[in-house]
Amino acid sequence: MKNNSIMTDWGALPLVLSAADVGKVLGLSKPSIYTLLNRKDFPTIRLTERRVVVSRDALRRWLEDGTGRGV
Repeated sequence: MKNNSIMTDWGALPLVLSAADVGKVLGLSKPSIYTLLNRKDFPTIRLTERRVVVSRDALRRWLEDGTGRGV
């Protein structure tokens, strides 16, 4: 994802989003991103002990289902 970009199309996002990408899409601060990534209801994929990513489509479903309330 390009720096300082404004998301206008889900299809323009990479299939797998980094923590920084999720923050840009949702407009969250770094501490808020990591709080979100550690929520049990948030659709993360843990690649290593420290590396967590999010599927673009899973993030969209999470938002559309309303499970993202109170972020």
